[in-house]
Amino acid sequence: MKEKKTCKYCVEEIHIKAKVCKHCGRNQNKWISAIKYINIISIIMLLLSILQYRDSKEERAKASEALDSAKIVMRDINIIKKNIDSVNVFIIKTGLLNIKNSWIIANNSKLAVYRSKQTEEFENNADEFLRLLIPDSIKREKWIKETEK
Repeated sequence: MKEKKTCKYCVEEIHIKAKVCKHCGRNQNKWISAIKYINIISIIMLLLSILQYRDSKEERAKASEALDSAKIVMRDINIIKKNIDSVNVFIIKTGLLNIKNSWIIANNSKLAVYRSKQTEEFENNADEFLRLLIPDSIKREKWIKETEK
């Protein structure tokens, strides 16, 4: 019976029951060699998953910052909306006063001069109020155009 076989890797003769080649040092069992490659692939996959986790963590942080910014913008929008509602109430009330005053002034010509000064002062106050409420001039002009429609 033959007591020698050839190594699968270096083709040297080794003992038939040898598990490792004495010339090249490689294991003669295919499964053990496969396990080594599986371990290497597992380590590479672990490293890739760690890198991917780190990238996703950064993306979650960016998304969280964007959400916080959106919440701040929504809060500011709600504040502006409340202020606009207050302005609308103010305009309605002062508009009703102007209608009442215009009837009185129409009946009394001496008050006509006073009424024009009062109207001019009201318009200046309303403009100043809008400047305080909406500091950005472009947004203010856009709001004025929208309310005139």
